[in-house]
Amino acid sequence: MKSKKIISGLLALSFVFGGTALPNTVVNNSVVASAATSATEVLTYGDFEYTILNDGTVEIAKYIGSDTEVEIPDEIDGAAVTSIGERAFDGNKTITSVTIPEGINNIGFRAFFDCDALLEMAIPDGVKTIGGQVFHSCEKLRKVTMTDSVEVLGVGSLGEGVFGYCTALESVTLSNKLTKINKKTFQSCKSLKEIKLPSGIKTIGEDAFLSCTNLENINLPDGLETIGYQAFENCEKLASISLPDSVTSLGRRVFVNNGSGFTLTIPNSIYAEKHAKRVLEDGTNFKIIDANDKTEYPIPCSAEFNSQYHQFRLNWTAIEGAEKYAIAVYLAGKWRPQVYTDAKTTSFTSPKLKSTTYKMVICARVNGEWDTSALNSRSFFINVK
Repeated sequence: MKSKKIISGLLALSFVFGGTALPNTVVNNSVVASAATSATEVLTYGDFEYTILNDGTVEIAKYIGSDTEVEIPDEIDGAAVTSIGERAFDGNKTITSVTIPEGINNIGFRAFFDCDALLEMAIPDGVKTIGGQVFHSCEKLRKVTMTDSVEVLGVGSLGEGVFGYCTALESVTLSNKLTKINKKTFQSCKSLKEIKLPSGIKTIGEDAFLSCTNLENINLPDGLETIGYQAFENCEKLASISLPDSVTSLGRRVFVNNGSGFTLTIPNSIYAEKHAKRVLEDGTNFKIIDANDKTEYPIPCSAEFNSQYHQFRLNWTAIEGAEKYAIAVYLAGKWRPQVYTDAKTTSFTSPKLKSTTYKMVICARVNGEWDTSALNSRSFFINVK
């Protein structure tokens, strides 16, 4: 009997949840409503397709009109418009301007991707989230401004590649609440000549300004900690940059193929030697400010490279009481001295060399003895181009 009751109970439940044989009056209205809205319904309002979000506000799903100047409504049928959805204008070839109302708080992934005719964009108060590649490949976009409301919900960064390949972009005003320039944010923005980074920026991500070939001026704010791989590679007009002493991490190839004679200025912080080793390996000109008499053993304090003749000129810190210096190169598994200088000479210009990477170390002879302690940790690489 018990088993029959259980089976009959299960059958009853299956009829209730299946709902096929029950009249609407039997089902609670709230259950009907949640079932109806569980699947996102795309509605139409004028030239816009839209959906209702869980909080009852509206997200613009797609622009289906043909106007060149578009104004996004601030409400639809009494519901506030709060979001521009993913790919809402993706690939549109006609719009030249879009007016965004202040009630919008989110601009989704690739919302304006590849909008070839878009010329300018003002991001109003209220927008907090800007997704990845939102303006990517907008080849005529010249100017973008955003207010300090943009904070990406506390994350502090725009989505990856937001302005990537915006080749006409000349002017950008960034939110002062940003703490990170994300990966590929300005990659190949070939018309960008100058940009002011917010004072709170802690990280510049990899490829952030890669191939910004006309970039001439950029500030690196105090408090910046990390500069990622290739962040400023191929910035051909960039003549110099000064690192703040807050930078603790410098990626590979950050300043490769920059302007003729490009020089990186490094403050003499506890990270100076680490940064010098990194840029030496990339073949980047650099100088450490006030490095003399502040090191325990000779370290490179400046370098210049000549790619035409495959040469480098190296300067190092003087050591008190040094009688002589030697530059040794790691060859065939051994350190082999290649160059000796007297105590007054703390520089060396190489002859024409084979284009390759050399592992080197500089040693000082004090009181008749060469200091060869911890050679591997003191060593550095020089990339001769």
